[in-house]
Amino acid sequence: MILEKSAILHHEAISPECFKMTLACDPSYISAVPGQFIMMHIPDGESPLLPRPFSIHRVKVSGQGDVKIQILYRVVGAMTRKMMRIREGEMVRMVGPLGRGFVLPKGACRLMIVAGGIGVAPLIFLLETMLKNGMDPKSCDFFLGAKGQEELLCREELTEMGVKLHVTTDDGSAGDHCLVTYPVQELAQTFPPDIIYACGPEAMLRCVVQMARLMSAPCQISIEALMACGIGACLGCAVEGKMKDRYLHVCSDGPVFDAETLGWD
Repeated sequence: MILEKSAILHHEAISPECFKMTLACDPSYISAVPGQFIMMHIPDGESPLLPRPFSIHRVKVSGQGDVKIQILYRVVGAMTRKMMRIREGEMVRMVGPLGRGFVLPKGACRLMIVAGGIGVAPLIFLLETMLKNGMDPKSCDFFLGAKGQEELLCREELTEMGVKLHVTTDDGSAGDHCLVTYPVQELAQTFPPDIIYACGPEAMLRCVVQMARLMSAPCQISIEALMACGIGACLGCAVEGKMKDRYLHVCSDGPVFDAETLGWD
């Protein structure tokens, strides 16, 4: 875990409300695990006092050996409204990599990856890592869902990666006109997966977990949550564990959880 001031190397809008930010970072980030996150704060004297969490979207190494990370974010509050106005060359404070990431599958298997909205951010890092490890892209069905076409993120990158891509929108403006969990359930009934990975809204994650349990398929989900510290000190990002009277914390026990550890009935 490194606390540092980081320069903004690149910052671009990828949709009307979503942005991609590239930041310089400590070389130790080369060992970051897909699913881990950073806590970021803008030191301008006006931004919210507490930092905010952002999933690591990608880790890149330049030709000179410099390490940089990318994050994706949607403008939803005071902090992200400040972020959208940051220019290249400006500095932010960040700490990371934090949390528990995804456990990669061992050997060849049939994968399903389910992304809802901005939840696609850590799943690109996961997919790139598995491809680098020799995974056949055709063994992966990637389900990309969003409210509408403008919120479908990373569609071109996923196509270039060669996975079997399934696109849905709630309003029917692109792909199939349905919730992203519908084609997941349909395909899983015919071709059950060996493992499922997912990140997105809680309602979507609960549905994916339920389907995985019915199929007895291993399932790992990355939970999005508000948090104040990122290291388990404030206990503000609690989720119900499977054991009675036991709560887990997204920042330290997660954000990636084995579905069987959660008390989601």
